Amino acid sequence: MIEYYDVSGCYILRPWSYSIWEAIKSFFDGEIKKLGVENTYFPMFVSRAALEKEKTHIADFAPEVAWVTKCGKTDIAEPIAIRPTSETVMYPAYSRWIKSHRDLPLKLNQWCNVVRWEFKHPQPFLRTREFLWQEGHTAWANKKDAEEEVYTILELYARVYEELLAIPVVRGRKTAKETFAGADFTTTVESFNTAPCGPPYLTETANDGYSSMTTVCVSSKVIIIPCGITANSTKGDNDNLISRCEILKSQLNGIGIKTKVDLRDNYSPGWKFNHWELKGVPIRIELGPRDVKNNQVVAVRRDTGDKIIIPNEKVCLETGDLLKQIQSDLFQRAKSEMDDHTAVSHDWGDFCLKLDQRKIIQAPFCGRVECEETNSNTIVYWNTPKSKANSNTIANWNTPQSKANSNTIVYWNTPKSKANSNPIVNWNTPKSKANSNTIVKWNTPKSKANSNTIVNWNTPKSKANSNTIVNWNTPKSKANSNTIVNWNPKSKANSNTIVYWNTPKSKANSNTIVNWNTPKSKANSNTIVY
Repeated sequence: MIEYYDVSGCYILRPWSYSIWEAIKSFFDGEIKKLGVENTYFPMFVSRAALEKEKTHIADFAPEVAWVTKCGKTDIAEPIAIRPTSETVMYPAYSRWIKSHRDLPLKLNQWCNVVRWEFKHPQPFLRTREFLWQEGHTAWANKKDAEEEVYTILELYARVYEELLAIPVVRGRKTAKETFAGADFTTTVESFNTAPCGPPYLTETANDGYSSMTTVCVSSKVIIIPCGITANSTKGDNDNLISRCEILKSQLNGIGIKTKVDLRDNYSPGWKFNHWELKGVPIRIELGPRDVKNNQVVAVRRDTGDKIIIPNEKVCLETGDLLKQIQSDLFQRAKSEMDDHTAVSHDWGDFCLKLDQRKIIQAPFCGRVECEETNSNTIVYWNTPKSKANSNTIANWNTPQSKANSNTIVYWNTPKSKANSNPIVNWNTPKSKANSNTIVKWNTPKSKANSNTIVNWNTPKSKANSNTIVNWNTPKSKANSNTIVNWNPKSKANSNTIVYWNTPKSKANSNTIVNWNTPKSKANSNTIVY
């Protein structure tokens, strides 16, 4: 798919991946031309003056702008930016070209590359410093026509995902905070998967590489592999088999089904099967001497592994139908997956719970920026690297998501009035002293505490230590200074349960693991140790 390059964040797109871009470009370019859009090209260099005219509009990616400052050994008098986007390049020309309503609408598009010098860790296809894109820029006489064009193009973007990439999407508007600077509103399509170009997945039985290479975007839709050639095969048999493979390739290419034949003699058929499956070719045709004799081929679906015997006279027709069926099945499978992970929530606590379950959530939202900021500051999710956390985010970083529960989430900035019985919040502990081991509500009245609250109600905050953690529902008379007690029966205890059953305090040391049966090697940051 790609080759790494000696400039960080830049990658060589090999033919197999570039064919995906070509398929998308061919489809989208054809559709926008039906709408009267014309292609153009503007320079990739932007003067500082032009860029700074719109500095409020590019504020979000201004730190990522790359500048040309030298020519050979000579400093350039005025640094020149490499386009991060083309508004500041194109619109001065638009202002010269549009003199009255008679010059409208003006509908232009350009296919180009842009550069954004990302400081975050680059990822091929997802976050790169140079990437290919298209950008359409249209001008209209009235707002109604402009909005209609926006939604027409939005539907085309959705079709790229759904019809070409077999990925279902949700169409909608971005929030006010996410709206492109200077815009009235910004539309978007969002998918359940962040890797449109073939996300890796692992089945219960084996690593199947890439889950799908759709039947539309691959550089080869069918691979023909000759089989059954042995040491006993005659030259005539071999020549006849290869001739039949070439004829079949010509027939399929002739009706628009991109087909290749793998005639390499230094690899076995089994190796070739695996090679082309990993490449993502949707259909493999196996052809051996017996198949030639019986006037048939064996077609194998990559997505299911099903083998289908097809008579020679029906190969072209049935291969085309099979490709359509594979594309439909891939989309329906992804659609079912997205539907199964879509939930509706009307309560903030339920919203956070579903978010931790990695759901797509439909929830009421007033649209105000202050509410958006409040919500985004009170969500902690498991896959955020500790290095990316900020003062608003305190989580237990090392707890696997599968083992996480309501006891391992800390929300710093959630107002007390909005908290519910599930969030574990230390309202009065200074941020500077808090860490992933702090799970205490010092000043919560006993009447409001529940079985999830770990507090010793009468111990002053200054005197609290690892020996004074008691569950609220444990009678005070049963607790003592040597015992960390949890009211739950031992049979129901788990790795999140804080219990120190029988070890006398005198035998405990800094290496002692409180969870009675957890080996030291399996202990994690959820395990209380003293």
